[in-house]
This record gives sequence, C-alpha cells and structure tokens, in this order.
Amino acid sequence: MDRQTVELLALGFQACFTLLQALVYYALWARQRRPYFASWAAAWALYAFRLVAIAVFIPTRNDLWLFAQEAATWMSSLLLLFAALQFSRGVPWRPVYLGFAGLSVAWAAVAIFGIRSMAVAGIKSVVMLGGVTLWTGWVFWRHRHTAPSGGATLLAVTFTLWGLHRLDYPLLRPLGNGVLYGVFVDVLLIAT
Repeated sequence: MDRQTVELLALGFQACFTLLQALVYYALWARQRRPYFASWAAAWALYAFRLVAIAVFIPTRNDLWLFAQEAATWMSSLLLLFAALQFSRGVPWRPVYLGFAGLSVAWAAVAIFGIRSMAVAGIKSVVMLGGVTLWTGWVFWRHRHTAPSGGATLLAVTFTLWGLHRLDYPLLRPLGNGVLYGVFVDVLLIAT
C-alpha cells in the first residue's frame, strides 16, 4: 500500500471514531439535556467533517476542500472551547456567537485563498488553533481548582497536550510523518 492510501485509511478511521464520539455526546444531550453535551456533539461532528474534507483534499488537491477543512477546524475548536465554558461556568448560548462561525469561514478564506504561501498560512493557523486548544485546557485547569475532580484534571491535561500537539504539525508535515502521527495522537486524545 502506498503512503497516500495509508494516510486516507487512517483519516477515515479517525473520522469514524470522531463521529462515534459525536453520537455519544448527542445521546448524552438527548438523555440529560445539558447544553454542553450538545456543543460537544456539534464540535465532534464538525471535527469529523474536517477529517473527511482533508481526506478528499489529499488526492484531489482541490482548494475548496482545504478551505472547508480549515473552516470546520476553526468552528470545531471554538465549539470545544464554548462547551468547556458551558460546563465550567454555565455560559449560555447567545445568537451573537454565530459571528464566530462567520469569522471561522472568513479566516479560512484568507488563509487558503488570500495568503500566497501555504507554509505561512499553515503556521498562522497552527499557532491560533494551538492557542484556542490551550485556552480550552486552561478553562479546565481553572475548573479543577474550583471543583476538584478526576474528570476536570483529565480534560485539562488532554486539552493542554492536544494544544501542544497542534503546534508540532509544521515540523512533522515536511518530514512526511504529519498525517499518520497526527491521527494516532488525535485518536488517543479524543478517546480520553
């Protein structure tokens, strides 16, 4: 099997795994009606779509799929942060938050179609996404101090590690290891 086929299979596995995670959170929301479960379900569903978009981009090199992947990545990251804030602080949903979806699409358009260097666009995206993910970890670290629990500690550690992991993509991708390594680490972190 060539490397591209292996990468596509790995991305397909991760997409299925992540979609299953979304369905679990949806079932929890349907049963308990806690808003953060709905946000987590939406975040993981968007993350699964992101994986499908990047899997379609790899063989086709169609920039529209790369754009869709970038927008979905931002929206899912912001939803994970919002779910953390809902869980830890009871932050209610407000329609104005839809503006973040618009900003995600706008940034994706700038990153993919506006910035001529994919390396520069990728590094800017990675730094910002790493920051959002580390911020999510920080929310759980703070929650852990106000309401100590094993779950809060696990989520704080997981999102902190995931935020740091996002920062390694510009280093690993040029070496040809980015996709497989990324899938392995992402599945491990999503499972926790």
